Amino acid sequence: MSVNFNTTLEPIVVGKAADYTIALSSTGGALAIADIQNVVVTFKADPNDADADKILQKVLGAGISITGVSGGIVSALMQLTNADTALFTAGKIYYFDVQVDTTSRGPELTAAGRVPIRQPITISN
Repeated sequence: MSVNFNTTLEPIVVGKAADYTIALSSTGGALAIADIQNVVVTFKADPNDADADKILQKVLGAGISITGVSGGIVSALMQLTNADTALFTAGKIYYFDVQVDTTSRGPELTAAGRVPIRQPITISN
């Protein structure tokens, strides 16, 4: 598995809930659900910002759930609430990465990239 550092997520719309399917893999080969200890997705305004300056972070059991496995790649669902997406500023590009922590290898980066932020057309929820 090679890490895709150029992943672009579908745009986040400020103040609107969104679901994203993410693929989890390991540089060590096939990944089993039983091996996964944690999944962490972190969003930052600048990739060089300190972790304490993150905009948003979702973890397994709190915004991320495992949905299945196929061919050694585990699928997960990341759910962003209206309050989560309200933390972003429309018109900006934010950076994210996805880490999977396994019993055998510890934390590994599985994807990283950018996500554009859009203003909603309809403001009220």
